[in-house]
Formats: sequence, C-alpha cells, structure tokens
Amino acid sequence: MSIVKEEAQVRKSLFTCHQCGSQLNYVQVLTNDLHIKEDFFECPICNNRIDSVDLHNESAEFYD
Repeated sequence: MSIVKEEAQVRKSLFTCHQCGSQLNYVQVLTNDLHIKEDFFECPICNNRIDSVDLHNESAEFYD
C-alpha cells in the first residue's frame, strides 16, 4: 500500500473573478511524484472556484 502525499502550488493568474473582480489564484494539487491530480482557479476574496480541464496523471511543468 503506497501513501500519496499531496502538495498544492498556488500562483496568481491573469484572470479576474466574475463575481467580485479580484485577481484569481491558479491552484495545482500535485502528488508526490509531481503529477497533477487536479487544477482550478480560486478567488481569494469570495472563494469562488472555477474547475479547469481534467488533468489527472499529467506531468507538471513550472515556468518562472
């Protein structure tokens, strides 16, 4: 039995919330082997969540 540790990466996005106009966060929930379990946009002010396309088991790539 393997234990999967999840880690969330949060970044500011260029998109704004359609409810309050705040800048949305882009959230990626990763497994311990750096695969994306889920990703979504979330408003830090009103907690509105916008799910993105299903990305289960895709490799995560980070650009700075």
